[in-house]
Amino acid sequence: MMIFEPQRPPQYYSKQLLHSDELPYFANGHEQLILNRGNHRLAPAICYESMQIKHLENAVSLGASIYVACVADSEKGVCNAFKHYSTISQKYSLPVLMSNSIGFCDNFFSVGQSGVWNKKGTLLAQLNDHEEGVIVYDTENEQAVVFFL
Repeated sequence: MMIFEPQRPPQYYSKQLLHSDELPYFANGHEQLILNRGNHRLAPAICYESMQIKHLENAVSLGASIYVACVADSEKGVCNAFKHYSTISQKYSLPVLMSNSIGFCDNFFSVGQSGVWNKKGTLLAQLNDHEEGVIVYDTENEQAVVFFL
């Protein structure tokens, strides 16, 4: 994962926990990236690892206050993710942001539905399954707004 910001060099995060079907093609990353933004510490997670409690617990132990999951999930995967992200956001009292792709992806159809959960586990905003868009999350007021592109 590459992170670009104005006036800063690019930063990189490599997935630390690989799914078994990824092992023949990729190597595990070895370090959790924490992005400091104002009063917040964001921990990125890539797909499968975002569903693994040990990944989240490591991020929390490093001071993460927001968990950001980038995934490519089918309808079944999104259903599981929604339950998981709601549970962990409430249990660990931190917002979870999930970004999912739309359309054909490898050997399945990715169904979008990106969302934001507050630290109480409440889904604040969600995109649909067929339009690209952006969710803007206001951490201070715990509000989110959806913009379709």
